[in-house]
Parts: sequence; C-alpha cells; structure tokens
Amino acid sequence: MEVGVYGSRDGHGVEAVRLPDVGSGETGGAIVSDDASFTQQRKCRPNHRPNVTALLFKWLMEHQHNPYPSEDDKKSMCAHTGLTYNQVNDWFINARRRYL
Repeated sequence: MEVGVYGSRDGHGVEAVRLPDVGSGETGGAIVSDDASFTQQRKCRPNHRPNVTALLFKWLMEHQHNPYPSEDDKKSMCAHTGLTYNQVNDWFINARRRYL
C-alpha cells in the first residue's frame, strides 16, 4: 500500500494512505461487490395528496401567531385527511421549519 502526501498551495501537506483500487485485486481481504442493486436509484416516496397538504397548510397560515395545533385539532385533522396522528404531527414539525 502506498503512502502519499496531499498538500495545499502553501506547501504544507497531510500524509494519507492511498486506498486500494477496486479492480486491481489489492482489496486486502475486503469484500467487493459489483451487485447491480448498488447502482440502482432509490425509489421515490410519494408525498401527501394535494388536498391533504392544502388543508394542513391552510390551518398553519391561519394560525401563524401560534402554529402549534392542540391534540384535538390534530385528531380532527387525522379524521379529515386519513393521516395518522404521527404523520400530522411530523408534518407540522417540518412545516414550521420550512415555512415560518
């Protein structure tokens, strides 16, 4: 295994160990896989339906002064949207970060 010096423009360098080339046979006992699953793109996860997002966003904009729905508000939103309590809760956590 080679050792190289990687430096900046001022000439001071940092010593580093060169990693083995994957196709060179010098893997040092490491498991190397050319499985096609590593190269596949991740599947897109679906967003909430637009009518669900619109309802939650409307509530958020109407309550900008206090954007924290009560438990009863969240349960009502669950009934109207079909989302779970945790999904509604997480949506508001993320929306407060993104929009307010």
